[in-house]
Amino acid sequence: MKKLLLFSMFCMLSMMSYAESVTFSWEGASTDTGKSDGWEATQNGVTLAFWKNAGSNVPATNKEGSVRLYNGSKLIISAPSGCNITSVAFTPTSNTYSATNLKYNGTALTSDTWTLDDPVSSVELVAAANARFKQIVVTYMSASSDKLSAPVFSPTAGSYYGAQTITLSGSANATIYYSLDGENYNVYTEPFQIEETSTVYAYSKVEEKTSDIVTAVYTIIPIVTYNSITDLAAACTATSANDAPVVKLSARLVVTYVNGQNTFVSDGERGFLIYGTNTQYTTVGTVLSGSIEGKLYAYKNLKELAITDGWANVTPGAELFGVTPGDATISALLGNADGYESSLVKINKVNFEANALTSRSVTVMDEEGDELNLYDKFNVLSSASFNTSDQFNIIGFLARNGENVEFGVTAIEAVPKNVAAPTFNIETGTYEVDQTVTLTAEEGTTIYYTIDGTTPTAKSTVYTTPIIVQETTTINAIAVDAKGSTSTIASVTITIDKPYTTIAELNTACTATKKADAPTVKFKFTDLLVTGVKNSNVYVSDGEKGFLIYGNGYSFKKGDKISGTITGLLYSYSGLNELAVSDNYANVTIASSGNAVTTTEKTIQTINADYKALESQYVTILNVTFGATAVSSKNVSISDGTGSLTLRDNFNILSSETFDTSATYTVKAFVLNYNGTAQVYPIAVEDIVKNVPDAINGVKVATEEGSIYTLQGQKVERITNKGIYIINGKKVLVK
Repeated sequence: MKKLLLFSMFCMLSMMSYAESVTFSWEGASTDTGKSDGWEATQNGVTLAFWKNAGSNVPATNKEGSVRLYNGSKLIISAPSGCNITSVAFTPTSNTYSATNLKYNGTALTSDTWTLDDPVSSVELVAAANARFKQIVVTYMSASSDKLSAPVFSPTAGSYYGAQTITLSGSANATIYYSLDGENYNVYTEPFQIEETSTVYAYSKVEEKTSDIVTAVYTIIPIVTYNSITDLAAACTATSANDAPVVKLSARLVVTYVNGQNTFVSDGERGFLIYGTNTQYTTVGTVLSGSIEGKLYAYKNLKELAITDGWANVTPGAELFGVTPGDATISALLGNADGYESSLVKINKVNFEANALTSRSVTVMDEEGDELNLYDKFNVLSSASFNTSDQFNIIGFLARNGENVEFGVTAIEAVPKNVAAPTFNIETGTYEVDQTVTLTAEEGTTIYYTIDGTTPTAKSTVYTTPIIVQETTTINAIAVDAKGSTSTIASVTITIDKPYTTIAELNTACTATKKADAPTVKFKFTDLLVTGVKNSNVYVSDGEKGFLIYGNGYSFKKGDKISGTITGLLYSYSGLNELAVSDNYANVTIASSGNAVTTTEKTIQTINADYKALESQYVTILNVTFGATAVSSKNVSISDGTGSLTLRDNFNILSSETFDTSATYTVKAFVLNYNGTAQVYPIAVEDIVKNVPDAINGVKVATEEGSIYTLQGQKVERITNKGIYIINGKKVLVK
């Protein structure tokens, strides 16, 4: 509040010092994104209020040292209390963003220097188009003063490159006087030019009323002229437009490419980027003479000349010049990026490493195996067709994006496929044994190949001998002739899927203990004997080992010999190894039927000791005694004098049977491993036979051929009823 009162007092007492100016500058400002609807800048009582209003964004400062107003934004300029604004001088970033884009009371300003014929304490300006200013100078005076407003300078005082044209403006009907030495004044009638550092003095006069004398110091910095792009590039040390010098390039130039505001030129030695609107010299091959003036700096590390004179001093030649890109390798470009920067070059025979762009970028590899990132700066690749199996020549410009080196593509050319691709002796497919792969190609060519999925180049492995494939592998190969021409890529994928061929191999490989962890395997066999079938259980033997195959869909019987391949899950169920069929026996056939199924005699002691080796094997146990007259919970204990184990009625065949605990039996069953304990599983009631004594009820039982006895010891000539009989000395169930 004190500050405001002081400014008010100043303006009321300002008859002696009369007019004051305040300069707002945004040199060195960083991008400001923290504003919501509007913000203010205040200096010496003068306030600039920037408001979003109807604009698309809130006005903001940026790192180029300017303030931005968007179409529809509002700028309110207020003088200190008790003072009126007499003039406002704007310094725009370019003609495109000048003060003529601002409107006061609905009428556009006519220049960047605005003198108010009727000074007021506050003005409201609305942007009719985007406007950007490096400086805004506000001049004000006491509202009660009857003196004239002093002249306003345009451009405002400051440092400038090259000669400047000075424009003076003042109050209506006032005559302006100016001087370059402070003593000799001339009447101002038109803009005048100063070519060296000078102080300009000026005042306004109407009849006997005069303004204060105001001064403006202009520091003129000489513009350096460079006669070659090499010298121009060497002088480019500025990293932003703020600290960039204004220079001239005066050389015979040829336009090599134009895209938007990017004009690439060459002086025959190297290329350079001229940045700025170019509507006149857009034809590639146009020869330019004269000079180009602009700001010299590196934008994101890419050197450029940002044009400031609108090509005003350039004259085109009468004829077009043929523009041929220079050949370069990726290695050369990366090794001398500064030397190749913005020069039109051609990289021959590259492969794209992807079929589509990612964020407008894609990587290519040349025949030397070097890689380069392409950036679709000129929207060439987005509409082009390319794939990883073909070769291309690419044309464009090496550029920089910060620390990264990139290549802006202007054209791509498909490389003719003159060299025939290699051929393989084997086709893509699945094989059950290791494969020997041979490659052949045209005479006079060299074959290069990879087995890791990468694209082969002339730096890849040279093919000299057949390739032994023992696991699933993709082989990519190319043929290269003596001239370096490369064929398309030939490729083969060999999947090795080796089946198990013996039960011993299955047992060794069976390490999973539950179905969820079980691997899917193949079991390929010939003449495997079916030793027993019950429900979904098929017991088989290869003559050495027994095994359980589990699954529906079979039509096998005991005594069948089967051949083919079974696919299934290999795992241990409650300790017992099994192959759970998943292909419904689709590739299995019955080779023969009715084959003899024999058992091996084993003692219980042997079974307990070797049950892992005897798993799923069909065995005979002699002189077995039962520990109970019936099974209990499907289990009953048996012994043979060498040991005891559990006989499990897994298939519910003995639930109605009773056993004579004082008798001995002959038991045929399959050996099982139940969580580390031996068990035997019979699969038919006939496999448990009570041993016949020498005599029944005092009657001797004959064992001669053809003899038949009832269990009561009565000899009969023939069987007339169902039941259990002693035939040839053996117990037989007749159904």
